Amino acid sequence: MEKIKKIVHLAQTKTAKNTYLVFVGNSIAAFLGMIGMILVSRSLGPAGFGAFSVSFALLSFMAKLGDLGLNFAVVKNIAQSRIKGQKKRIQKIFITTFWSKAVLCFIFGLIGLLLARYISVDLLKSPLSLISNRQVFLLFFVFVFYIFLQVYFQAKKQFLDSCLIYVVANVFKVGFLSLIYFFLPSFKEIILIYLFTPFLSALLFFPKTKLRISFDFHKKELARLLKFSSWMAVSVIFAAVAENLNVFMISSWLSNFETGIYSAAEKFVIPIYLFTGSMASVLVSRSSEFLKLEQIKVFIKKIMVLQLLLLGLFALAVPLANLLPFILGSEYQSSVGILQILIIAHYFTAAITPLNSVFYPLNKSIIFAIDSILKVPLLFGLNQLFINQWRAKGAALSLVFVNLTVFIVNYLFLFYQLRKHGQKNISLG
Repeated sequence: MEKIKKIVHLAQTKTAKNTYLVFVGNSIAAFLGMIGMILVSRSLGPAGFGAFSVSFALLSFMAKLGDLGLNFAVVKNIAQSRIKGQKKRIQKIFITTFWSKAVLCFIFGLIGLLLARYISVDLLKSPLSLISNRQVFLLFFVFVFYIFLQVYFQAKKQFLDSCLIYVVANVFKVGFLSLIYFFLPSFKEIILIYLFTPFLSALLFFPKTKLRISFDFHKKELARLLKFSSWMAVSVIFAAVAENLNVFMISSWLSNFETGIYSAAEKFVIPIYLFTGSMASVLVSRSSEFLKLEQIKVFIKKIMVLQLLLLGLFALAVPLANLLPFILGSEYQSSVGILQILIIAHYFTAAITPLNSVFYPLNKSIIFAIDSILKVPLLFGLNQLFINQWRAKGAALSLVFVNLTVFIVNYLFLFYQLRKHGQKNISLG
């Protein structure tokens, strides 16, 4: 009974309620997003959807390069400034990050445009995606701005706004995709919708920040941001590669058709990404406020209970993969087995997400770099073996082993850090 009371109490905390809010909001947005993906996959077919998925993966990759870990530092620094009542510093953090991202987007976008043909045709073996990829390199900065605004709302604990901006973006997305699906079936540059609908939503919600865009730049704030984001930058680069490596390798080694089959399954684990993102947006903001080691230890016990609950939830989700052909069509039947494996792989991602929030007050962003650096060569090496043997399904199997390895490494690193902090009086925050 005592354990049941603790679980009930955990479910009733303010942090839990914020998580519910973010998860419900993101789930609504995800539902709309899935409708959009169904429209895209049905209109393009597996081969066309495979080419689209390459550009979509490239957009995700470029968005990470346009950030280089600054979002993580923004959450940490704004959360601490909010607790201390430093309103003017929040404006300084925002505008300094804004112009830093603008410079990064210009540099990486220019490089991308120069290498677009090599990347699309020679490296990824996907000439069908060349035009869309060029559009990504030219315009991905608008998507970076949208993500930045969402992160700002989360850092300020404006969780309702962080959800609504996502919901509105997907309402626009489904609206435009529906028009194209029914009235412009020959339209192929669908990536433009995935670029501009989030930006349109960001423009509508920007007044809620009560901030202003100016030409100010604060070197001291940049130095503070880089102090935390330096390791995060390494993490983000490798994470951007790892998150999209399966799609890139399948595209390069197999075909657009099999890329579409894998990507269709991958898109149906988006609700898991949203759930983990919901937890992260709430828990990182919460854990960043911890200034005592005892608070962290209590928090870890709650995390372990949450991980057990997640295990049961994911076990129930595996059989639901059989519904995929009824939603997308019989030509996507091969995606079922891939989706089931991906659900198992992403349990470890979901389970490690709340644990990773503890590293923010511990000032150990190096673990995120370790995770990402570990993922890329391990995933690449396993894909060399598994894709040749099991084709697209092999890429999903590789992800299971990689995510399990990261899960174990993070727990070992956490216990080492707790022991280190217990032996020495090390300050947090």
